[in-house]
Amino acid sequence: MRPNKEEHETFLDVEPVTGFTLRIAKRIQINLMFKPSEKIEILRNIKEPTYFPLLWLNETATVDDETAKLFKESLIDPTTALGISQLTLMCLGGLLLIPCAIGLCISLCMTSRPKKAESYKNDNAR
Repeated sequence: MRPNKEEHETFLDVEPVTGFTLRIAKRIQINLMFKPSEKIEILRNIKEPTYFPLLWLNETATVDDETAKLFKESLIDPTTALGISQLTLMCLGGLLLIPCAIGLCISLCMTSRPKKAESYKNDNAR
């Protein structure tokens, strides 16, 4: 027996975000081993243990093109658009933060100056 990984492997391809199954293959082989035996006449001539395949099971499924297109349009495209929108809003928020910070600094500077000037005038009046 010479197993080939591509023809005999069991696998499951799943879309990582949604868990949607894209491809699946379940493959199994059941063998019967024959060994030399003195009690069973037909097995007396066997020199070494031998495997005899009894059953080969190959179940495969793949998403067809129409379903794949529907999946892409209804799940993948909106998720991509959401990511782009999220990044755009974060950039806009960052850009709005800069003028707000500048305005806050100016406002704090303006409110703190008159207090210093008033206290200076009060000190001179005494």
